Amino acid sequence: MNNNIFRKTLIILSLAIITTFAFFPFLNLNSASINSLSIPTGPPWEQVPTNDYTAQQYNLDLVDAYQAWQIETGDAGVTVAIIDSGIDTDHQELVGRISDLSYNAYTEEVGIAYVEDDLGHGTNVAGIIAAKRDNDFGIDGLTDNVQLMVIKVNRPGEEGYANSLIVKGIYYAVDNGADVINLSLGSTSQDSTVLAAVEYAHQNEVFVVASSGNDGNDVPFYPASYPTVISVGSVSENSEISYFSNYGEYVDLVAPGDLLYTTNLDNGFAKVSGTSFSAPHVSALIALLISTGNFSYDEIHQNLTRSSVDLGDAGRDDYYGYGLINLNNSLLTDLVKITLVKNNNEENEAFWVDVNSSLPIINSPILEHYEFDGWYLDEFLTNQLPNEYLFTSDTVLYAKYEPIYFTISLIYNDEIYDELQVMSGSTLLSLPDIEIESMRFYGWYYDIGFESKYIEQIIIDNLTLYARVEQFKYLVTFLDQNNDFYQEFLVVPNASLASPEAPLKESDDLFDYVFLNWDQNLNNINSDLIVKPIYKKILFFEMAVLNPGIDTIHLNEEWIDTGISLGDNRLSFVVNSPVNTSEIGIYTVEYDVIYEEEVVETVIRMVNVIEKPQEVIITINPGITTILKDDVYTEEGATSNVGDVIVISDIDTSVTGIYKVTYQVTFNEIIYEKCKYVFVIDSEFNPVTDLEWYYVRGEDDE
Repeated sequence: MNNNIFRKTLIILSLAIITTFAFFPFLNLNSASINSLSIPTGPPWEQVPTNDYTAQQYNLDLVDAYQAWQIETGDAGVTVAIIDSGIDTDHQELVGRISDLSYNAYTEEVGIAYVEDDLGHGTNVAGIIAAKRDNDFGIDGLTDNVQLMVIKVNRPGEEGYANSLIVKGIYYAVDNGADVINLSLGSTSQDSTVLAAVEYAHQNEVFVVASSGNDGNDVPFYPASYPTVISVGSVSENSEISYFSNYGEYVDLVAPGDLLYTTNLDNGFAKVSGTSFSAPHVSALIALLISTGNFSYDEIHQNLTRSSVDLGDAGRDDYYGYGLINLNNSLLTDLVKITLVKNNNEENEAFWVDVNSSLPIINSPILEHYEFDGWYLDEFLTNQLPNEYLFTSDTVLYAKYEPIYFTISLIYNDEIYDELQVMSGSTLLSLPDIEIESMRFYGWYYDIGFESKYIEQIIIDNLTLYARVEQFKYLVTFLDQNNDFYQEFLVVPNASLASPEAPLKESDDLFDYVFLNWDQNLNNINSDLIVKPIYKKILFFEMAVLNPGIDTIHLNEEWIDTGISLGDNRLSFVVNSPVNTSEIGIYTVEYDVIYEEEVVETVIRMVNVIEKPQEVIITINPGITTILKDDVYTEEGATSNVGDVIVISDIDTSVTGIYKVTYQVTFNEIIYEKCKYVFVIDSEFNPVTDLEWYYVRGEDDE
């Protein structure tokens, strides 16, 4: 068999296997392989003879490429990174378009020689983007002149792509000047390192385009489903969604991906299907837009969605996203960005409109206590936006507001005494007093029955207040725990007043509060009074706890105060420690817990100083502790400083071994012991070989 034919056959078989993985994700793959590998999304299905296939490239008409090429064909200063299986570096459709910065992520080598394609998938993708046009051979790519930064991410002999290599490839592409990154690969498993890499690309304004997947379901496919990645599905020649194309809320656009002619290994061509080949249509379109030099990064994102041809349900839908890309529409779409500065603690809002269009209908911004007064073209709010203003460039609009005013009506004797204009959101700090001879003015009230007295408040509506003017009495005003108005009473001179029920004071993060009494005497009242509640603070138990310590010590021993632990750094403590270790007794140590210079709790520790117990000393009398078997052992006994010594022994001189002799003394009902060991040995005892045996036997006997 011809070597080239044999090689092509192997490649087709290998890629057919990859197709199986792409379309049958339920195959028994272990979790490690799923998490670490991404697969190509659309390998070749049919290799075709070398020929001119431009007449069969329905995709060029479907995306309106011929019209677009009248405007822009591509610029050599634009670089598209293809992260895939490499490229056929000698393919006559691709020679001269491969960047010298191409990179093998596995071997970490830079240069065209290190990205030779061994699967064919990367070559298939490259042809869609940049195969030479008008050369009477093969196919026409969507762009001319742009550079292809080929980044090879498959290991030798592997048909999947390790996510670690994909990540390395993304960072390399961004750091080495890529404008667009094409990822015709993926899996249903998320990978945090891949997500971080595509976010890095987004932060550096590098477009990332990925295929939506070939499982024909709505299971999210990654990296296409990541928020900053442009996810591309596939349509067939009749603009209908391909049966294999994944769908769902993450799909942004669709492009041709069904039965397309493209470049293949060995300077050949193939007929392919898959979202792998719809994604490079979008990458090529972005390259054309960048080539014009007329579009910013943000504008291109907007351009793609606004210039696409709506398919399926009106507006964006889960099958077609925003629609089928149209190269000519995109190149002709000129947008301007309008930024709304609301100055109301909301983030600025930005949106895009067609150039030379007027401001669309938008909701007026809301600013509490103010009324929206229109959009202005300058931050000093002097140049109001005209009604028919046409936007020709990016524009910032500034919101202007006018304050809202409310009327405070003051009523006395059923007549208007005064009217005040107060800005919404402000606080009415003072109101006029009414002075009438032999009468007393007691303040302004919300109701004509004088049950609810006005207190300072934020004005958010019109308000009516009523003046209370009566015969002279003393005014007793009770405040609550926050020193705000609580209740009030009018009392005739020298009268007494029963105190009202005290207001509850809620616990805070340190204390419970218990009402004790009011701070004023309410008997024989002969003046106006302001009465405040007095509360006792009760510190939460866990806020001051004793540290573990030894609190019983012997006479004349040192006592170490281990102190207390406080649960909040706003608390401190001082200690009163009267412990006298030279005198027997029980001592009380007090820890005063202080909050804002006030003692709020006292924690008690009891320390007991006791007499040191008599020391018991047992002294073993000298004697022989090693004897020969069958010799007589003589016990020499022991003495003690406090009493008689009892000897406990079971020595049997007829049996070799180690025997324990225990000496006991009982003092103050406590038994004290000391012991020694007696060795009974054979006459042939060898200390080198037998000592361990005796030792072990002695342990067993004991």
